[in-house]
Amino acid sequence: MNAVGMLKNSDTCKIEELKITLPYIPPNIIPYGLIQLEAVINITTDYNKTVNDIDIDNVFNTYAFQISFRGYGKGGKIYHSAIHLDYDPTNSSNYIHPWFHLTYGGHSIKNVAHGELMIMPVPRVPIWPMDFILGLDFVLSNFLSESDYKNWFVADSNYKAALRNSQKEIWQPYFLSMAHHWCTFANCQRNMVNSQLSINYMPTLIL
Repeated sequence: MNAVGMLKNSDTCKIEELKITLPYIPPNIIPYGLIQLEAVINITTDYNKTVNDIDIDNVFNTYAFQISFRGYGKGGKIYHSAIHLDYDPTNSSNYIHPWFHLTYGGHSIKNVAHGELMIMPVPRVPIWPMDFILGLDFVLSNFLSESDYKNWFVADSNYKAALRNSQKEIWQPYFLSMAHHWCTFANCQRNMVNSQLSINYMPTLIL
């Protein structure tokens, strides 16, 4: 806990191979019969010192968060799983690429044999709700190249109008309710410095 207090007052953070033995095995984890589960945390962050309480913007210059999971079975066999929370503002991918994104897997299990992988029911990452249009767009935007997605679907006026309508009806209340926790709508004094951040955070938003 002393280390947490020190990190709280620091602009940068680098933690390597922090091992946490979890107190119990989550239900429905595969393979069954694990006797111990361990989380290994690697994190690198560098906070943006120019952000303040009024002028809000992206709070990170650098951000990388990798959690690897090791499950220990009978006979000493070890199973692996991992999640990677990444920040990549380059927009260099051929696919839709939110600046902050969650990826299952990562470098820690790149060379792990299939028979040594764990299927885990956690973490339950909060995510925005989706109707049929938003769900369809979720599949298309993740599994088509960015150019095909935009040329085949977003360029269609009917598709674009349906997507804009669903985003307004379903996503707007969801995200405003989250924002309301810190900034009441009646007298919010926050100022968005970079008006394009919303598109970089969620590239499928229709303006």
